[in-house]
Amino acid sequence: MPDDYIKNLGYDSVQQWIEELYLSSMIDAYKIVKNIPNISSFDENGIRNKIQHALTHKCGKISEFINDDTINFGAEVQMITREGDIKRNDIQFFISKLRYIIECKKIKGAVQAQYIDAGIKRFVYLEYIKDSEDYSGMCSFVVGGNLEGIIDRLKKNVSDYHFVVEKSSLLSQKVCDWEASFHSQHKKQNSSKEILIHHLFFDFR
Repeated sequence: MPDDYIKNLGYDSVQQWIEELYLSSMIDAYKIVKNIPNISSFDENGIRNKIQHALTHKCGKISEFINDDTINFGAEVQMITREGDIKRNDIQFFISKLRYIIECKKIKGAVQAQYIDAGIKRFVYLEYIKDSEDYSGMCSFVVGGNLEGIIDRLKKNVSDYHFVVEKSSLLSQKVCDWEASFHSQHKKQNSSKEILIHHLFFDFR
């Protein structure tokens, strides 16, 4: 891990770098994007693109880091798996030896096929990450349903999916003190390692 690089930029750990820079900036970007007229009618990629624009140009420190190439930042970054399949992640932050990927979902409810099978599975089964990567994120654009109910049901779904039971207290821990959020720890498949996933929910209802 690029500990010296991060410390030179004022952060004590990789987790602090991710949460206090990447994820707090995602929250700042949401606060800007939610005011766009009819934003809830945009498709998933349309909302994500607006968040990407805000991160790049309107979010203080992270915008500076992106524009001076301290951080390499992109969307729909193409990856080719060992099996030869082409995958594209939604949001990727990258510095030397440290990549952080966020999978975005536009949701109206707690649909397992959408959030687990087309989301968390890609991290747990190493489709989007390498075995050496310890962190990833899920960001949901909620456009319908009851927000609190959706989060509660997804916590249940998440805790049934290759979940590290010993770290179940993470489900009650907020990400960056954001109320609509939680953490979860999962066992990577075909690996002895684990992945910590940050879950953020943005209300576009």
